[in-house]
Amino acid sequence: MKSYWEKMDDWLAQRDVLTTPAELIGLLTGVVAGGARPGLKALGRLVAAHLDQSEPFASEDVAVLLDCQNALLADLGDEAFNFDLVLAEEGGVRSQIDDLAAWSHGFLTGFGTALKAIPEDSLPETVREVLADLVDIAQIDPNAVEEGAEFDLMQITEYLRVAVVMLFEEFDPDRQEAGGDE
Repeated sequence: MKSYWEKMDDWLAQRDVLTTPAELIGLLTGVVAGGARPGLKALGRLVAAHLDQSEPFASEDVAVLLDCQNALLADLGDEAFNFDLVLAEEGGVRSQIDDLAAWSHGFLTGFGTALKAIPEDSLPETVREVLADLVDIAQIDPNAVEEGAEFDLMQITEYLRVAVVMLFEEFDPDRQEAGGDE
């Protein structure tokens, strides 16, 4: 079975758009973590807007994105904590840091889209801190990173993995409904 990365890479190559699989996976993760569950057409419009496409993608073209969104939703909600950021495995530390910055940028866009009606100052302090960290990570210059920074990359990736699950739990509409019934 192909990974999210391979599916997004194939999808992007077929459409000749300028973004990375990391950014697109980050976008979908941010949407899901922010509590949105766009259907096929809405997801097509969202991705088209993010990629500066003049027309939304056709429903059949978006099916792979919806599958990825649903897989991310399952991974984020999995009690075994199987969620992973899904970054490229090759290319060295600088390439992975570049992917991490692109993923963070995509995540912030998706998360902001999901929470567009919520004023930032009404968000819990922990959420604002995570979002500020994501802004910093999205601005990392991979050329300024020293070789041998694998440990730092691993620490940042693990922090984000935990932080994204925390955001998902905070904004997941299914959990909010279940919590309101108690």
